[in-house]
Amino acid sequence: MVLLELLSTLAISSSIKNFKKDFGAKGDGISDDSEAWSRVITHYNLHKGGTLIVPEGIYRVGAQKTNWNSRKDVNYSSPKYNTTLSEIDGLLIQGTLKGGKIVSIFKYLSGIKYGFFNPDTGTQGLDVTLSSHASPGTFLTLGWDCKNVIIKNLELDGNFSEANYKAAPKDMKGPDLTYSGIASYMARNVVIENVYAHHFGLDGIYIQTPREKLTPGKFHTTLSKVRSEYNGRQGLSFTVGSNLKVINSSFKYTGMGGIRISPCANVDIENHDNTGAPLANSIFENCIISSNQGGSGSVNIAGKVDNIHFKNCVIDAGPKIKDTNRIYSVQMNFSPSRNVSFDNCKLTGVFLMYQPGKKMDDDGFTLLKNCTITDNNVSNDIPETQPLIDVYDQIKFDNCTFFVSPKRKFIRSSTFSKTELSDAEDVTFKNCKVMNLKTRKTIPDIKARVTSNIKFR
Repeated sequence: MVLLELLSTLAISSSIKNFKKDFGAKGDGISDDSEAWSRVITHYNLHKGGTLIVPEGIYRVGAQKTNWNSRKDVNYSSPKYNTTLSEIDGLLIQGTLKGGKIVSIFKYLSGIKYGFFNPDTGTQGLDVTLSSHASPGTFLTLGWDCKNVIIKNLELDGNFSEANYKAAPKDMKGPDLTYSGIASYMARNVVIENVYAHHFGLDGIYIQTPREKLTPGKFHTTLSKVRSEYNGRQGLSFTVGSNLKVINSSFKYTGMGGIRISPCANVDIENHDNTGAPLANSIFENCIISSNQGGSGSVNIAGKVDNIHFKNCVIDAGPKIKDTNRIYSVQMNFSPSRNVSFDNCKLTGVFLMYQPGKKMDDDGFTLLKNCTITDNNVSNDIPETQPLIDVYDQIKFDNCTFFVSPKRKFIRSSTFSKTELSDAEDVTFKNCKVMNLKTRKTIPDIKARVTSNIKFR
């Protein structure tokens, strides 16, 4: 419905352009089409809307300008062209399909500089100050004043494997430098459909929506049939706003493309809003969120959230094998007002929910209904401090099935006091089954594998 409404809005525009014919792009996989892409941005910033058709081709983009000096007031290397759209109202950017496959591909140039460089030598930086920063920016950014935008049928290849990457010097922590596919900052009525974003140094997709809470069924931004894989920090970041819908999409293999940046989640719902407003009223439906290579969950939730729902999703930490750090399917840290629900989801890996030294808000709760939670660690040496379900309080499991490794503690619930456990409040199991991971048979005395403060109701 949202897509049809947007297409109706766009139909009144007479501005239909072709990336090759009208903006001079080559699309031969060799030529640098960065300037052609900048002409697209300039055109639509001037005309405020229309339709761009991207024919079949491989378009090399991401050109940078480099400052070979030690001035302290400029980046070492930054995007050569502007890629931010502003004040847009009614724009369709549409790639081409052939046999159902995306054949409009934007691929970053080889040798892109990313990270922290010595501005005098071009080698690894000595510090993380501004003059050392190298960033290729974001392929496409929607500014806060954009609305009614559709982006569809595109492959965005960050090409990190051919980038010139310099990590921060040892024992130094620099900022997360931009190297992403699509970013939307408070834009309204945005649809990103059938887009494959992969091998970016930072995020495949970065979303901030308006804070305005819409009526049920309405969304500021919709992601449909999006694939985001092998990115360095997140497949998807959602950091400000409400009413985000993600449907029939997949987010996989974060941190497995040659770079890992914390929290390294496939999906990161992390509140960055300095007004105190929660991330709210958003849904993930029929999504696959799987196999990140980082210390965070495949889904990471942090900061204040309210009414975030996962329905019919697969959330998988990936197999716990040697030299991998795959533990958590879902990790909810420092999130005082969760109101998060999982309905008919399949989770593999530890479910972790805690806020050290603090209690949940009285109106905060988490609900898992009709879910399957499966252990991903078959080791015989699982620490006592690492149960499959590691929660705080105010959590409800309804008609769920758990498959627990024979050596794993099942559930722990506490206030995370360093000295003692207090009684858990409102930790409820209703019509649940706890099964042995190997034998697939019911574990007879489950109370022996939970902390003593758990109350089965």
